Amino acid sequence: MRVLLYLDGFYSIVYLCISLMVIGGEEGLLW
Repeated sequence: MRVLLYLDGFYSIVYLCISLMVIGGEEGLLW
């Protein structure tokens, strides 16, 4: 159970970083 929770948190952090990069890239293109 702890392993699944750890992986879930890890993937959530990775997804957050990727989403921030995508948003930053779109803002960079707009500017």
